[in-house]
Order: sequence, then structure tokens, then C-alpha cells
Amino acid sequence: MRGFRRQAQVACILSAIVLVLTVGCASAQSFPSQIELNPSPSGGFDFPTQLPLFASLAADANGIIANVTQGNFSNASALLAHYNSTVRQSTAIGAMQASQGSFTSLIADAQRFDVLNASEAGLLVAAPLGNASIANALGMQALGNALVRLPGTIGGQNADIYAIAVQNGLDLAPYGNATALLNAYAAQVEGRVANVTGAVFVTPTLTLTGSAKNATYGDTFLLAGGLQSNQTAAYNGTVDVHVDNRTIATVPTAANGSYAYTLPIINIPAGAHVVSVRYVPLNAPYKPAQSAPANFSVAASPVNNTLSFLSPSIALGGNVQARGTLTTVTGPVANATVALFIGGTDVASAQSDQNGSYSFSVPSLPLYMSAVSGGVTAYTVFDPSGQPLVSATSAAAHVPVDLTGLLAIIAGLVLAVLLIVFLYRGGYLRRAPVEKEEVAAPVLPPAREARPIVVPVPVARVTEAPQRISDWDAVLGEAREAFERADDENATKALFDAAVTSLAVVANVHIAAHMTHSEKSWAVTAAFPDEDTRLALRQLTKAYELANFGDRTLTGSQREAALSAFASLRSHVSGAEGST
Repeated sequence: MRGFRRQAQVACILSAIVLVLTVGCASAQSFPSQIELNPSPSGGFDFPTQLPLFASLAADANGIIANVTQGNFSNASALLAHYNSTVRQSTAIGAMQASQGSFTSLIADAQRFDVLNASEAGLLVAAPLGNASIANALGMQALGNALVRLPGTIGGQNADIYAIAVQNGLDLAPYGNATALLNAYAAQVEGRVANVTGAVFVTPTLTLTGSAKNATYGDTFLLAGGLQSNQTAAYNGTVDVHVDNRTIATVPTAANGSYAYTLPIINIPAGAHVVSVRYVPLNAPYKPAQSAPANFSVAASPVNNTLSFLSPSIALGGNVQARGTLTTVTGPVANATVALFIGGTDVASAQSDQNGSYSFSVPSLPLYMSAVSGGVTAYTVFDPSGQPLVSATSAAAHVPVDLTGLLAIIAGLVLAVLLIVFLYRGGYLRRAPVEKEEVAAPVLPPAREARPIVVPVPVARVTEAPQRISDWDAVLGEAREAFERADDENATKALFDAAVTSLAVVANVHIAAHMTHSEKSWAVTAAFPDEDTRLALRQLTKAYELANFGDRTLTGSQREAALSAFASLRSHVSGAEGST
């Protein structure tokens, strides 16, 4: 119990330490508040010592904007000079340097805009369409575009400067960047420009005529017209051609305002369409103009899809090659997508060229097995995509299969199987029998060694033929002849049977007919205590097993070893041979 309390105390202390470390890390990672100052400089700028500089910059920026919007350009220029000197006294931030140029452009463009606006007031009454009034209006339009863009630029630069300061712990919220004042000034500029251009610029007349009302694939549709105005010095500009409110071309106008465009009927779908022309002036004393719409229709044209196969059949290791053409009554179908179907499956796609021709080269391997039963049916399909054409399917073609490759594979497999069977029957692929670890025969007690070991014979087998000593010379001669014929099975069988039977007669060991060769060998081995006899009999038994159960041909050394083992066993039966 005391150990448990000690463990609980240690766990509580460790938990408290982890809690303290966690709170400390969280505090270290929190952002500084607006009243805290980061003691380390950021980007080479020492913010704590430059707080007065930031306040001066913010005051100058707001003053420049306020004086420009009120037309006090002398005050705005003085504030800009002070702003620039303040920036030069510090390690400037990139946004500060960029803002110098922005404020300079703001003052210069605004002053020039006010001068043009004052001059235009008198011209609008005296000669609103005169050259001087047009020049003033174009100048106001250009400066107006610049002034409208500057508020966003200045606001972004100020925001960058303030953001860097705030990230370093300075509160610049009271200074702001006069965004609302800049936006109000931009709106005022846009209103003045609209008033002037509305009185000075005129809306030209834009006409449009079409050469036809109906068209088909491959036709051309000529669109022509003119941009006319009662002002002097006709303007060379451009007009945009629209089909169904989609701009498809920009066409230049000539010195007299005329234009022409040939519309190809290629990627315009079948059906009714509307074409129009629009004019958007660019630095020109005109207002935008829109032509009257012109209607036309496109009829879908039938397509002739032809297909021919270059490959006479589907063969293994090759490609199925085909080619075809897409044509209409007016000519070829170019840049069209065609899909190839073989056996009802979309296997490839191709693009037609300028002559309407397309071609395929598809690997035959994925198609081969499905075609083995009798070939496949192939055809191509063309589906128009935004073209005034009718879908077209080629005539189906029957592509046979070349069985040469498959038959060669089957023949190769059959030959391989036959070769394996042949090698197996010859013993080359069989595993030799694993030799078991030889176990020494048990040593019999001396009293039992004097007695011959007789294998008990069942009563039912008393009629078995009596054992006798073989003629070793005759057996040895027969075995040699059999070895010479490579008849290892009969040679080793003759040697083994003669040796086991003869040794069993000498040792009075009964060998029953139902006993296996290993049982016979064991029974005889147990009757001869000397190791040489046992070793020779085991060697002869091994040769017998290899030849009759290993299904393999013995080597020359193995044959000689069997004969030698047989001869070494003869000494045990030589005396008995004379008596018999």
C-alpha cells in the first residue's frame, strides 16, 4: 500500500511539470499584443525606435490624399517632399519606396486632370466637337483611367507598410490609409470623364450584311459592313465579330471605316444562329457601337465514312492496321475524331487530317483470344462535336484470325511435355532415394551369439521351398553380363538374392517369402557380428535399392562396388559350398 502511494505522488509531480511546460510553450508561441514591442529588428528595420517615423509617414500619406481630392496640389507636393525625406532617413521597406512613385503620379495626374477639366468647360459650350475639345476629352480619359487605378495601388502599398508594423507590435489603427477618401475621389474622376466624353464623343453607325442565309459544312459566309461617323478624320479601328454572343474574330477597319470577314462553316453546329459586330473604341473620340443582328442557319451534312484493313488477319506479335476517309459532298472532313470498334469494343481513336484521312495501328495481342473462335467484326464511328455533320458509321468488316502463332505455341508446349516425360523416364529428373542414417545392429549377448538366429515362420507358410546355397561363380558371371547390358535391376537382384539366401543357410536364418529386401538384409546382418560382413551386405543392399527402386542407371564405380561386396561375402559360404 505504501508503494502505491509513492507511485501516485510521483505521477502527480510529473503531471504538474508537464502542465507547467505546456502552458509555458503556449505562452511563448502567442502573438504579441498591440502594446508590446518586438525588441528584435525585422527585415533590417528597428521598429521600436522608428515609431515616430511611422506616425510621420502615416500623417503625410493621409495629408497628400486629402489635399489632392480637394485640389490643393501645392500642399500635397510639400507633404510628398517631407514623406520622401522621412523614407530616406530610415532603412526603407520596399512598399515605402514604391509608394513614393505612386504619390508622385497621383499629384501630377490629378493636377493635369483638373487643368483639362477646367479647359473643357469652355470648349463644351463653344465647340464640343472641335479638335481642341476632342483632344482635351481624350487626355481626360487617359488620365482618368490612371487615377482610377491609383487608389487600389496606394491602398495596397499602405496596407503592406502598416501590416509589417502591426506584426512588430505597433498600433497604427488611428492613422489608417484614407481608403474611403481615395475611392470617393476615383468615383468623382469617373463622373467627370463620363460628362465630358458624353458631350464630345459620338456614337458611330456600325452596319452588317451577310452573303447568305443558309449554309452547310465547308461553306463560307461573307460578313461585311462599315463604321461611319459625321466627325472629321475617320478612325482606323477594329470590330469584333460575334456568333451567338461568342467572339470568333477581330477584324480591322479601313480608313473609310469598312471591314469584311469570311466566316468558315466548320465548327458551327447545325441550327439557327445570330451574328453581329461590335465596336469598342480605344483612345478614339467615339462611343461603343453595336450592329443590327443578322440571322443565318446551318444544315447538317451527311458524312461518307469508308474503312479498309491493311492487315489481312489478326496475328500474334503484330498490329491490326486500318485506314479510312471522312468526306461530304463539299469535300473532306478535317480534324474529326473517329473511334475504332473491334468485336463491339472501342479499342482506339484517331484524328482525320486535312484530306479527311485517318489510320489505326492497334496491337493484336488483346484482341487475339476473342478472335480465335472465328475472327471479329470491325468498324469505325464518327460523332460530330460542334460540327454541322451527321454521325456516320463505316461498313462492318470481318477480320479473320491467323492461327499460326497459336498452333506454334501449342506445338511447343506438347514438345516440352514430351521432353519432360522422356527425361523423367530416363531417370534424369528423378530424385535419388535419400539414404537413411545407418544404425548399427544391436550387439547380442555372448550366450545368444552361439545360437543361430532363426526368423519365426508362420504356420501357414511351412510349405515354402527350402533354402539352398547358390552357385556364386555362376551368379557372378550372370551379374557381370547383365551390367554390361546396362540391366542394373536384374544384376543387383541376382547378387542380392544369392548373397542373402546363401548367408541365411550358413547362419541357419530362415528367410520367408513374404519378407521385404530390407527385412531379409536385417535378419542376415544380425547373424554375423563382424563389421566387415555387415558393411559389405549393407553396400550390396544399397546398390539393389538404387537400381530397383531409384529407377536410375548405376555408375561404373557403383557396379564394381556391388560386385566387390558380393565377392567379399563369399568367404562366409565357401566351406558350406563344399559340403553341399
